[in-house]
Amino acid sequence: MLLTQQELKTLFSYDPETGLFTRLVQTAPQAKVGTVAGTLTPKGYLSISIRGKNYRVHRLAFLYMTGEWPKVIVDHYNGKPADNSWNNLRPADYSQNGCNSRLRHSSRSGYKGVSYYKDKNRYRAEIYLRDRRYSLGYFKTAEEAHEAYCKKAEVLHGQFANFGSHEKKRA
Repeated sequence: MLLTQQELKTLFSYDPETGLFTRLVQTAPQAKVGTVAGTLTPKGYLSISIRGKNYRVHRLAFLYMTGEWPKVIVDHYNGKPADNSWNNLRPADYSQNGCNSRLRHSSRSGYKGVSYYKDKNRYRAEIYLRDRRYSLGYFKTAEEAHEAYCKKAEVLHGQFANFGSHEKKRA
């Protein structure tokens, strides 16, 4: 049986400003009334176990606030998976969620959407949307390539545009 908003609200209170769930009933010896619920997963998300099933807290927040389970994904606007404040959560599809990703740690250029091509001695900018790659050209500097990426991200990704950090600002 799928957890309902009514059942969730009998077990926990949710603070939209902090994103924390607090226990209203004791469900286990260590799960006492008034304590904050949630365990941090290896990927940085908070999870709560209800009736033997683990739920991600951002999905529970969506159910608590709207009365419905999210249709696809709940995106964290600031990219911090443990920040489940209501103003940081929004519904998204897989592509939109991917648009709101940070610069990869393995990036050699230091900029999202920018790769260095040694044989051309140039930096290439490219961007993805819905499994389609858009090549934005080759540039002399990584900064020029990143600027091209940022301009295209604003157009293609809209409110989900992320320029490599979660500051939502261009370099």
